[in-house]
Amino acid sequence: MQAWANYAAGNSDDAVRQLRAVANDQDKVGKAETELPAREMLANMLLDLKRPQEALIKYEISLCTDPNRFNGLYGAAQAAAQVRQKEKAHLLQPTTEELRRHPLRSHRASPSENPPRL
Repeated sequence: MQAWANYAAGNSDDAVRQLRAVANDQDKVGKAETELPAREMLANMLLDLKRPQEALIKYEISLCTDPNRFNGLYGAAQAAAQVRQKEKAHLLQPTTEELRRHPLRSHRASPSENPPRL
């Protein structure tokens, strides 16, 4: 993905802009079953850029469309801790621990399950 190539080359503003556009496109048309959630990738990039408040917002959006993904939950917990939202970080952390203990459990919620309330 060109956004990650730009990020690796030090062009973080272009990378964030490109990945945000991909995430917005996925919101409109959906993503293929094998694609990673672009909004989650955007959150990862923002967290790496030391922008945890923005990252947390993107993780929360991503968890609504792709619930119970380990990376999304873990990243959201890390971002929440960095912006001193300890209660939210604590709420998310047991969920990531649960996923670690049950690695064979599907990362997707069943249709009857609600996504985690952040």
